[in-house]
Amino acid sequence: MRRSDGLVLLALATVTAVVAVGPAAATGLAGRESVDAYGSWWFQWFVGTSLADGSPLSSTNLLFFPWGKDILTHTGANLVDALITVPVRWTLGDRAAWNALYLVAIVSNALAVGLWLLAYGPSRLGAFAATVLAGLHPYPLYELAEGRPAQALLAPMVVACLAADRAFRGGHAALPWLAGVSLALAGWVYWYGGLFAAITIAVLAAFSPSRETARRLLTVGAVATLLSLPATLPLAQSLRAGEVPGLLPVDAWWRGDFALANAEGDVVRIATLSWDGQATFQGDHLGGGRGLVAGLGVVALCLAAPRRWAAAGLVAVAISLGPFIAEWRNPVYLSLASAFPPAQRLYWPVRAVAVLVPVAAVGAACAARRPWLLAMLAVATGVEPFLRGALPLPAWSLPDRTPWLCLGGAPGALIDLPYGRDQLPLVHQTFHGLPMLNGMHERSRFLVPAGQRELRSQNTYLAALLAAPVNPAANPTWSEADREALGALGYRWVALRLEALAEVGGPIHRARAARQRLDTLAGPASFEVSGVVVWAPWGGTTPCG
Repeated sequence: MRRSDGLVLLALATVTAVVAVGPAAATGLAGRESVDAYGSWWFQWFVGTSLADGSPLSSTNLLFFPWGKDILTHTGANLVDALITVPVRWTLGDRAAWNALYLVAIVSNALAVGLWLLAYGPSRLGAFAATVLAGLHPYPLYELAEGRPAQALLAPMVVACLAADRAFRGGHAALPWLAGVSLALAGWVYWYGGLFAAITIAVLAAFSPSRETARRLLTVGAVATLLSLPATLPLAQSLRAGEVPGLLPVDAWWRGDFALANAEGDVVRIATLSWDGQATFQGDHLGGGRGLVAGLGVVALCLAAPRRWAAAGLVAVAISLGPFIAEWRNPVYLSLASAFPPAQRLYWPVRAVAVLVPVAAVGAACAARRPWLLAMLAVATGVEPFLRGALPLPAWSLPDRTPWLCLGGAPGALIDLPYGRDQLPLVHQTFHGLPMLNGMHERSRFLVPAGQRELRSQNTYLAALLAAPVNPAANPTWSEADREALGALGYRWVALRLEALAEVGGPIHRARAARQRLDTLAGPASFEVSGVVVWAPWGGTTPCG
């Protein structure tokens, strides 16, 4: 590979990333404000502070205090995206780290495709086209827009698939090792990303049946398994002990029971593929998955890509359609979930379309011999995102830090009200750093610790606090013993976000009634700053009051 070609690839990847992310980064945080963006922001803060403090990354009692959250069992080991941000966070700040990760995702996806195809592809033009295609592919752009950078970091998956394919077709003996390392890294980036890459590698191997292919496939699997053991071993033990919550009722689905509820009784929403390459939810209407998607160049890929890659792409699309297709069972998805128990937490099968990034790259490289196909791909994946408003990415802003900085360094834990409305308290915690009653998906029955659920149902004082913003006119009875018991757990502060009360009922009347009710429960407010009122029911002072 010539150095000039490598520089061209780097320039194409960089320009693509700047076009997609630059406008948003100049005004705020890239992507749109969402619960997933809150969670990604929290994970970046959590990893940075945990590394600085020497705290573990596998669990924390900062959420659902004092019981805590098992990060690995509940969320997975996908902390790589947060780890990437740490050096930037420590040197340039949290906003720069967030936007830098978005640039890294697009540039790395594009370079992983372009460099590989420049070395092994049929033409330089194909490699250049595939570089832009990977940078502007609708799937990673959608995940970035929704605040999920971990799902958009596809470079390890791309390298794993391309290296394995080359290995199965007689490439260098080191390629299976590279594929195995990349496959493990894809799993660490996002645990189902490794699963989708492994399925793709198996499909590619099936098109080159031989003893040597089998040996190399075993090498890929052994290396990936070994490097994944720190996450997969405890996860397997938790599965065997029945400690992994939220598993989907796959056995019932096989029998024809289409109820969308897990073992804990939570109604789930299965995100499946939609026409526009984004996601629709089968929790809203049964049979939500709707065929193949526009904007992915699927037709062109099937014409241009080798059969093994087209087959891998079609398998990924089949998985992405979820458990039901127009009220018919999807045997591909259900078979996967039955054979691989962790897939029973696959609430977003649509993410299997990530496999279409390397498939599209190979298709673009092959299509370079047919200019009309290359033009189809360029239009479908370059122009189309601009036409439907996917590019440039939107931007969002953080809430005011001031009231939460007033709590920074204060002793004790916090109850952020209203409880269960959203995941915005995760962002607040990145400012004040206190442990909270709140957590990720705090309305869920299966992700909230049983001890906390019991406390909320039996402690009359906590129940009264939680009810005040929801129904301030109510006057539930509570006991002083329960107030003292809650304080004995380590709670010191109660905060009310007044803007959160505007969604239901009259905001002024509702806010006044909620404050009066909390004044009755917790005594006079300690301070009020920027629409946040804080009480100290168990005593305590802060720099603001």
